[in-house]
Formats: sequence, C-alpha cells, structure tokens
Amino acid sequence: MAISQRKTTIAVLRALMGPVYGREDRFAELAQRSVSWVKKVSAGIEPLTGDVAHALSLETGISPTWLLRGDPATAPVGSAGQLYNERAFQLHRAKLGKGKLEVQTVFDLAEIVAEITAIARSAAKQDIAAVFRWRLTEFLKASRDEFGCDERTQRQVQARAQDGHLPRLIFRDDLVDPKTLTRTSARDDASHLRPRKLRGSPKN
Repeated sequence: MAISQRKTTIAVLRALMGPVYGREDRFAELAQRSVSWVKKVSAGIEPLTGDVAHALSLETGISPTWLLRGDPATAPVGSAGQLYNERAFQLHRAKLGKGKLEVQTVFDLAEIVAEITAIARSAAKQDIAAVFRWRLTEFLKASRDEFGCDERTQRQVQARAQDGHLPRLIFRDDLVDPKTLTRTSARDDASHLRPRKLRGSPKN
C-alpha cells in the first residue's frame, strides 16, 4: 500500500520506518505496547495517546504533534520541524545508538496563535468565548505550576512586542439570564479582531 493511502499517522510512520522496524512486532517493542495495540492504532480503531506519541518521538525522531493530529495526508514532520522520511528515521536511530541524540522541540508561535484564534472565534459563535478564555487561563496556570515559568524570557517577548501591534481578540457572548435561561441580548458583531495599541505606538 502506498504511504499516501495509509489510514493513520501511525501507519504512515511504520511505512517510513521500513520493513524491519515497521513490522508489527518490532514496532510494538519500540512503543512498549502489544502487537494487538499496534494493529488497532494503525487501523484507527484505538486512539493514539499523548504519552505514547512522545515516547515514539524519542525512539523515532517523528514529531509528536504530527502524530497526534492524526492526518496521514499531511507530510510527515520530524521533531525539529524538518521533513521526515526513512533516511531521517535511520539517522535518528544511528545517533540514538551512539548516545549522541539531541531532542529538539519546536514551538511555532504563529501556528499556536492561529489555532487559539480559530478556537476562540468558534467558541464566540456559540456564545461561550468566556468559557474558552477561562479554560485557557486555567491551563496556563496549571502549566506554570507544573513546569515553572522563565520570567526573563516572558519579559523579553513582551518587550519585543512593544515594537508593533499585537492582535487583541474581543468576543462578546450573547448572555443568558440564569433565572429564566433565556437570552437577554443578541449581538450581530459577536466577534472582532482588533489591533491593540501598545504604549509608544504612533497614533493614526
């Protein structure tokens, strides 16, 4: 079967790993899972979890983000953002065997901002933008508690942002009266993307 016809990202990864490592039993050993699991996740019967995706990334060099998105039609990407193919897998395994492996995690800020914006707009269309904003805030708080926060980096990024305009999303939810559970207002302009004027920015 051609790689382009594979049903899942796991199936694509196995094909790129070649006839040896991509074999069900060898892949199961690599993923520390059963052969039955390999069959099910390759066919899309069982979902791929984040912990397994990150474990596979360390073993194969594939991007865990690409794996978890689950779109086999998109080009495979390595953990450092590079094009991923069989040669990339072999190089990764060679470095891993020599103890020279360097794990890189790429954060595409433009992609992250675009995805947050798209989710916020979708939430606004359902009049629950405030819910999404709360969940995002809680996620960031929990992440800060778990991983810490490099405040120096935060200040540097904020300082650089002062040189231009940052988009500020303003979504107005159609409120619901908790006593009657009926909508109290209707807004046609439920969502806007407005530039945020930063301190020191020239006035129009």
